[in-house]
Order: sequence, then C-alpha cells, then structure tokens
Amino acid sequence: MVKKVIDIVPKKKEKLLFPKKEKRERRKIKIKFPKFSILLVLIFLIFVITIAVSTSFAKVKIEIWPKIEQKNFEEKIIVDTTLKNIDFQKKKIPGEIFEIEKEIEQTFSPTGKVLKKAEGKIRLYNQYTTHDERWVAGTRFMSSEGKLFLAKKSFLVPGAKIKEGKLEPSFVDVEVIAAEGGKEYNIGPSKFSVVAFKGTERYFKYWGESTESMKGGGEVSVVKKEDLENALNSLKEKITKQMGKEILKREIPEGKIFPEDAISAEILEQEFSAKEGDEVEKFTLKVKAKIKTILLNKENLQKFLEKEFYSNFGSGKKILEDTEKLSISSSVVNFENGKFLIFLKDSVKVLSEIEPTIIKKEIAGEKIAEARTKLNNLKEIEKVKMSVFPFWISKVPENLEKIEVFVSETLD
Repeated sequence: MVKKVIDIVPKKKEKLLFPKKEKRERRKIKIKFPKFSILLVLIFLIFVITIAVSTSFAKVKIEIWPKIEQKNFEEKIIVDTTLKNIDFQKKKIPGEIFEIEKEIEQTFSPTGKVLKKAEGKIRLYNQYTTHDERWVAGTRFMSSEGKLFLAKKSFLVPGAKIKEGKLEPSFVDVEVIAAEGGKEYNIGPSKFSVVAFKGTERYFKYWGESTESMKGGGEVSVVKKEDLENALNSLKEKITKQMGKEILKREIPEGKIFPEDAISAEILEQEFSAKEGDEVEKFTLKVKAKIKTILLNKENLQKFLEKEFYSNFGSGKKILEDTEKLSISSSVVNFENGKFLIFLKDSVKVLSEIEPTIIKKEIAGEKIAEARTKLNNLKEIEKVKMSVFPFWISKVPENLEKIEVFVSETLD
C-alpha cells in the first residue's frame, strides 16, 4: 500500500523590514468647561477689543457756526484831489475829477392846446347871372347840417352861359374853413347855401356842394415858449441825476467809484426839432453835455473803511464777503477847489474768528457731554454740531489729530 504524501507545510512568518505597529485604539479625552467660564472669556475679549478700538480709532468731528452780527457805522471824510496818500488822522483820502462829453437826445410833449378849424372845398354853382362877380374872403356858407364855413380868400364867380335859350349854371371851387374850431366840423360831403342870400330870389340860384369830407378840425398840440425852456431844464436835471449816473457808471475806469449825488452837468450845445407855435404831437431836444464828478479809488476807500471798522469794533472779527452795503453821498460839491465833503454809511455782517487749534486744546480729554456744553456756552458761537466715532466713546481723544474742527461762515 502506497503512502500518501501531504504537500502542506505550515508557512513561516515573513520577516518584514519595517514591521507594522499594531494599531491601538486611541481613547478620546473630553474636557468639559463650564458655560459660565466661556461667557466670561467672551466678555473679556469684547472688552479688550473695545478698548483697542476706542484707543486706536476714536475720532471726534465738530462743526461750528460762529455768531453773525450786523454792524453799522457812519463817517465823514474829505476827498482831496491834491492828496496822493490816505491821511487816516485827518480822515482824508485822495480823489480825482473826472469829466466826459456826451450827446444826449430826448423827446418831449408840448403843453399848448388849440382848437383847429376844419377845412375843405366847396363847388359853388351860379344859375342867376351871366356876369362875372368878385366875392370877398369870409363869404359865409351854411351846410345842410347847420355848420358854418367861410371862404378863405376872395374868388371870382364866373357868369352862367345861355344855351338854347336856357341859363346853364357855371361853377367855381372855393376853399373854405370852419367858422369855429372843433372836430364836430369834420363833416362829410354836403350841400351848402349862401347865408347872405337868405330871403332873396338869389338864395335858390346859388348853391354849393362838397364831394369830400372837411378835415383837420379838433384840438391839437402846439409848442409854447415855456415848453422849450422846461425841456432844457428838465434834461439838464436828468443828466445831473439818474441819466448822468448811468453814463458815468459805464464810462469811469475800473476800480473807481463816485458819490452819486456829486455830479454836475453843463450844456454846451442844444438843438430843438420844433419852434414856438409849431403844431406837433412831440418834439425832440438834442444836447451836447459835459458831465463831471469826483472819483475815489476803491482800494483806498476799502483801506480806510477797514481801519475805521477795526477801530470801532475791535480785532478778532471777520467781515463776511458780499454782505457790505456802502452808500456814499456828498452835500457840498465844489469842483473849483478840488475838495469834497463825503458822507459814508456802511453796513456789514461780521463773525468772530475761531481758531480750530484752540478749540481742540480746550476740549481734548474732556467728557463728550462736558465738551459740548463748554462749546455751546462760548459767546462767539451760535451753533455746535458734534459727532463721535465709535459712538460709545465717552471722552474726547487726547490726541489733537483725532479731533476735526470745521468752522462755517453761514448759518444753516
């Protein structure tokens, strides 16, 4: 009996170069903190962050509106054309005489009134005699409306002609004028009778007819001597006042000013478009005028006003731009000696000058509420607006660079 061979040999364990470590189960260790401790840590962190932010990023912004005041003052000064510089002690400033020649024309209305008489033509017919007749100026003709007209001049009435045994009427055109003035005589075409023949056989043998309306009757304007005199005086006064001011404002050099009542006007030439007695609705007067005034230098005047202002209201004040209302007048105008007494009336709005650096030093390190109160109590300040960052800070930073101050010159 053959023996079975079992080809199974137990395997030997392989020898590894890097033997694997046996895995061990790691036990998770859990540490438990109380919830109250976590809350304290969070509060502490927030506190630290708040302090850091408050210290590093704190900023205060302040807007200040100074108190605005209205200041008025009056002063008398002498403008002297012989001076070169301002004399503050004697209150004198330099000036110069300025003159210009201008042609000016203006229209006027006459004040004279007359009743103009209507005029026209009548064709007078003769069916009475074959003889020529000379009729006198002033011969009266009555219209069918009852209006009386007169012949303006004498005229010849030609004799009638006999044709086929019948008397054929002749005629003549006569210029006539109304017996009275007034527009009621501006009648239309009409028939006329000869007043002198009324009640005689000739009354029906002579008659007149007009083919056009009578014209020109009514009230018309006429130039009087006084109208010419008044026109000249009126124009001269206008040049001395308003008209002269407008001309000078356009013509004076830049940087100069003049008292608006220190103006003189001299009429060098004059020409009227109508004469006394002319029947016109309007007439014109053309003149050549010499206009004079005294000029002041604006810069000199401003220097004088500023010195007078600060001497009256003290330093530390600032004049707001475009708020000055200055008026200049003169009661004495003497162009011969070159000296003028001038009255100045000035009105300005001023505010106290506020230095931002001083404000910063005053409130640095102060509590916010106390700083706001301190600023509001300053008499030079009208209104204060303060904003802080972050909102929770209670004090103004010590560092001046973290304080912003803005000064406004207008009150919102």
